[in-house]
Amino acid sequence: MTRVHIVAVTKGGTGKTTTALNVLPTIAHLNGYKNIIYYQLDDNNKMEIDSKYITIKEYSISHTENAIDSVELELDLNKDSINIIDIGGGNDTKNVLNYLKKSATLQSEDITFYIPINTNLSQQKNLEDTIAIIQESYPNPQIILTLNEVIDMENYKNEFINIFGDDTYGIKPITKSIENSCQQVIKIKRDNLFQVMEYRGKALLDGYINALEVDKNSTKLKKQYANEYKEDSDIEAYYSKKRGLRFAKKVIDTVEQFPKIS
Repeated sequence: MTRVHIVAVTKGGTGKTTTALNVLPTIAHLNGYKNIIYYQLDDNNKMEIDSKYITIKEYSISHTENAIDSVELELDLNKDSINIIDIGGGNDTKNVLNYLKKSATLQSEDITFYIPINTNLSQQKNLEDTIAIIQESYPNPQIILTLNEVIDMENYKNEFINIFGDDTYGIKPITKSIENSCQQVIKIKRDNLFQVMEYRGKALLDGYINALEVDKNSTKLKKQYANEYKEDSDIEAYYSKKRGLRFAKKVIDTVEQFPKIS
């Protein structure tokens, strides 16, 4: 994986934070990286997620230059880490990407850009606008298109008519443009787990590492839970503990479906 990963699109609600805070750190961990830093550059959203395994840093971009200077300083100080930059939507993305044109610190070979979208047809223009801004900022950028909330992983093209078009509705595909500008297209399956982890205030990577430990000891834990029930006859507590084992398995199964990013 490259050293810097920038998640950006000129529209909110496309799954940027899901991509930046949940998917990418977990993939980085699977690739053997332990020092993972997440930067949120956003004036609208306040981070309410804790993580034991991800260093989370928040910056307001009311003064874009100061925010970028702060991030670049962090990047210089953390050259051995995986750095994931989550840029807020709309003008936040435009301001930060336009400012990157002036930056000599971040080089194309150090960065992978991710553009997350869902099935909303209106995002076709946002996607094209974001690609254009990135290409204006960097020569030959490495761009990965991230299709979020995919329902059918095999027949996903029928869902993303904003990319692959639809003859019935007269929607033209933009696949040639994507092929010419994006080095990879990855798919993230729609999964309530992302909402659940956000509700619990934890990053998915924390849930995954904990789930591995729980799953490894599942046989011993099942016996322990049975013995505890034998002592206290609390059937609801027993059910709750068994749900915890199933939740751990669910987390592992979800992560194992994540795409490969080299």
